[in-house]
Amino acid sequence: MQSGETLELVGLDEANQVVVTSVYTGAGAKRASISGVFRAAEARTFGNPGIGFSGQWSPTDLGIKFQQCLTATASGGLVACPLAPAVFAVSSRGTGPISHQWQARGGPALEWTDLTDGPNSVASEFLLNAAGAASPTLTVDRSPVGWTTPLEFRCVVSNACGTLTTDAAMLKLAPDMTAGAIPGSPSYGVPNGLVNNDDFFYFLSAFAAGNLALADLTTGAVAGQPGYGTPDGVLNNDDFFYYLNIFAAGC
Repeated sequence: MQSGETLELVGLDEANQVVVTSVYTGAGAKRASISGVFRAAEARTFGNPGIGFSGQWSPTDLGIKFQQCLTATASGGLVACPLAPAVFAVSSRGTGPISHQWQARGGPALEWTDLTDGPNSVASEFLLNAAGAASPTLTVDRSPVGWTTPLEFRCVVSNACGTLTTDAAMLKLAPDMTAGAIPGSPSYGVPNGLVNNDDFFYFLSAFAAGNLALADLTTGAVAGQPGYGTPDGVLNNDDFFYYLNIFAAGC
């Protein structure tokens, strides 16, 4: 490598490997085509006898910073009442451009299903309305019927490095969580657009049972602070007091 020259780097995997494909001069002309893989703290020898180019480089020599070239995390999905919209967002980092494709599973969608903007149906059965199905932010609702079944959402994110799929984010309905408080009854766990004692005791039951899918609602209980309204995979007092807050606010 000489001063002013740049590398064309393609790809990075979990083993911290960088694929090197080309070296360019400062003027932008390709000086050599090479192929090989760098690992952190490892030197590799590359050569191209046809054009008389060879050398041994290490990641430090080349100034390579080992970082993932594509990462993404999906979050969101807390809905107050059956007719309210839910918003999911994906936070992604990597070399652009980055494309997004949201998918849903649940209800009539037995498998992960690509969403499109507008009404979405599976086997002629209405699933949901979507906006932003190919963007970092997805907004969904089930107007005019409202949310009645649990749904999961994830995003397939792609760039030049490849494609990855985020972990699923669950749509959660709170504080309206049930139409009745008797386990086993047809209305148990089915939102009805009303917030009353049945909802409170339904949440309390899920919280006492350690049901993350239903009762994990927040990271913190202070409105306006980071993590408020974002599930964190842990059940504690923050989730309980968060539910009390939204229960008091009602639909």
